[in-house]
Amino acid sequence: MPALSDRHTLTYWRNLYAVHEDPYPFYARLRAEAPVYHNPELDFWALSKGGFIRLLQRRSREAGAV
Repeated sequence: MPALSDRHTLTYWRNLYAVHEDPYPFYARLRAEAPVYHNPELDFWALSKGGFIRLLQRRSREAGAV
């Protein structure tokens, strides 16, 4: 399966060798097209913008989750 499929459908496979070999094109596409990405098939979320990550961390601390 492709790490990121064609321009019409964004699918991120975090364990694909190409992602580990050169992750930056994948990260750039995630930031541009899906800054909060969910892969329902593998049941994981990927946050690709710092602002979202900091917000999640802050809210998790406020809720006592971290």
